[in-house]
Amino acid sequence: PEMTSMNVFCSMATACSHRSCTRRIDRRTGSNSRSLTSVSIKRLASAEDRPWTSPAAFHAIFNPEDDNDKLYNDVVARSISRVLQGENCSFFAYGHSGSGKTHTVIGYDFQESKNLGLCLRVAKQLFDAFNNQNACQGLGIELSLFELRRKTAFDLLNNRTKCFVREGPDSKVHIRGDTEMLKGGKVRVHSIVQQPCWNFGSFQQELVKALEQRATGSSSVHNQSPRTHAFLLLEIVKQSLVDARNALFDRQSELVPVGKLAIDIMVEEDTKSSAVPTSHSRYHGSSFHQPGLNPHILNKKDQTRIDTIEAEKARCEARVPAAEEEIEANPYEHLEECPRGASLRDR
Repeated sequence: PEMTSMNVFCSMATACSHRSCTRRIDRRTGSNSRSLTSVSIKRLASAEDRPWTSPAAFHAIFNPEDDNDKLYNDVVARSISRVLQGENCSFFAYGHSGSGKTHTVIGYDFQESKNLGLCLRVAKQLFDAFNNQNACQGLGIELSLFELRRKTAFDLLNNRTKCFVREGPDSKVHIRGDTEMLKGGKVRVHSIVQQPCWNFGSFQQELVKALEQRATGSSSVHNQSPRTHAFLLLEIVKQSLVDARNALFDRQSELVPVGKLAIDIMVEEDTKSSAVPTSHSRYHGSSFHQPGLNPHILNKKDQTRIDTIEAEKARCEARVPAAEEEIEANPYEHLEECPRGASLRDR
């Protein structure tokens, strides 16, 4: 398979004003053909401290005075056109507490476009593209947002409901919510909330509301430092795709009680067909004996009952892959310039 390309960037945090925290930052371009940059760091206050030099791994290094607008234009903006052509794109922010991960990915000033975090800027640029291209009419962005702490996930779009991290039959990791019992014995396993938004205003409102659910605590830098890793997923959708996914959930929930009933009926009919001794028979050694009488009562299976429930089970089973095929066929055949999505992670 084709290898996924990955670019690495370094954003320098503002240096501490205390003398012991002062750093001298040296940069140099690596000698490899990709013109990657390495970083050397040396504390001015310690003559004995050896400088640390990174490998030549960075495509670019941003200064403390570089704002979110520059980071977005240099790192993210170029990928939007590829996302609109059907590619997936991920952005991952990593650093110690207080290094500015949340500031970069989410932002704090939601009034000025240039101060928005990468997530909101992505959404804004996508919605602008939807509005400016006829082929993209009717598209929206579906938002999912959860935070991860150790082996537990919390759905921030569902009142921070505790979720479960599971490996599915497709060998992929899935985030699952609670199992809900519905009328008629139907069972629905909830995934994390996927909130469709059809304009930038509603997207921003849903995101800001969800972020209020994040677990925060005090750090050496500020009093509202997030305590968990946050994962955001933005996917381009249309209403018919949302409806098709909801239909799949309904088909899956319908199958559960029918499948259970089919098992119960089969067990019951198998039990009925077993040989059962009569109440008047006498036991001799390893056999029953009653002169002139059938030594067993043999109840025949109700094949009509079995066939009926098996037919109902087969009908429900067939509706699940049919609903899955509807989702696969739904995405964007006629929208060559406007498919799929992007994800952002803040760790």
